[in-house]
Amino acid sequence: VKHRESTSLNEAEDDIIKAQCKLTYLCDNIAIETARNNPNDHLSVLVKNVGSVFHEIVEIMLGVQINLCLERMSGENLETSLSCVTALAADGHNLCRLLVRHGTVGQLVKILQDNWVGSLVRISVLKALGSICYVSEGIRELADTNGLEVIVEILENSVAEEDEQREAVGVIAQLTSPWIEANLCKDKIGKHLVGIIHSLKGM
Repeated sequence: VKHRESTSLNEAEDDIIKAQCKLTYLCDNIAIETARNNPNDHLSVLVKNVGSVFHEIVEIMLGVQINLCLERMSGENLETSLSCVTALAADGHNLCRLLVRHGTVGQLVKILQDNWVGSLVRISVLKALGSICYVSEGIRELADTNGLEVIVEILENSVAEEDEQREAVGVIAQLTSPWIEANLCKDKIGKHLVGIIHSLKGM
């Protein structure tokens, strides 16, 4: 079941109510089919659709939490929000894709571009990006938001903290993983290869 992303709490509540109506309809039909005492393919389809609607509800609820997390990604809540994003991404590819769909990658890249952000925060951001980029959708979003260039700049920055540069290396290694399908960054990283190798020699 595909659905639009809920951008506000009110929209999410509306979407959940619609999903509840679907569940009620499906359960009523399952009860009718079961009462007939004649199992058939239609019953199997109904049960499968129930599972899809439950999955839809879970994604809506997770989407609300992701949006709240992104809204609080500033000031004293920044580190907590970054930890939340990294933890969600570590729970599997489906959550990584959900994070991407809610614009998490672009927001993380903006934080990296903020000159007022300290090294420890950038390290946390890089860890979050490395986790999200386990899926091709995350890598594609990183490429579309110029995130690759930002990460390479960190690696090539001679005054950057070594721990920060090591985290940048980890993200680049993830971006060039051979087992990720439709990986756009492997080609784009070619023009930065000389600078990356030079930076690695200096570490």
